[in-house]
Amino acid sequence: PAGESKAFTVNIDAGQLNAGAYTGKLTFYNNTPTTPEVAIPVNLTVIGAPALETVAALSFDELMAYQVESVQKAYTKEFEITNSGSDKLELTSISLAKGEEVTLEMYVSSFFGASWQPIETVPMPLMLNAADKAKLRVTVQPSGTITALADDVIFTGNLAEVEHRVPVTATVILPPA
Repeated sequence: PAGESKAFTVNIDAGQLNAGAYTGKLTFYNNTPTTPEVAIPVNLTVIGAPALETVAALSFDELMAYQVESVQKAYTKEFEITNSGSDKLELTSISLAKGEEVTLEMYVSSFFGASWQPIETVPMPLMLNAADKAKLRVTVQPSGTITALADDVIFTGNLAEVEHRVPVTATVILPPA
């Protein structure tokens, strides 16, 4: 009826939004000839945090150390990192703890195409927006001088923890004599 008012509760789900400020309007349509619609401004501030998501570990199990045409046999595993949070993830460093018989590369797109680049040549910081992914790979070239490989891929940046480590392990065996 004319002259009455009605209270409404409006719920906004920010679950799929990135951190930041959002503006919009809530529009009510009615049957009055002078103001058939009424717009009320709505402001929303979403507070978020980045979250690094990746494999728990890279286990190569048993690797045989041998050469093919004077080149040490290499074993490779690829994995992804994802920002599963709601704010920008800034990785200031991605490295190997030791780098002994292990190399780390990132798949990088450029003007000339996409290719695997040694992690030392990838410009840091690496910025990942919410839901963005990056592809990395670890290559092990066992020489046979060590029998157990233990290394870590280390990520540092605006993470909840000081650093995030992904263990890289392998047992190295020699070919039968």
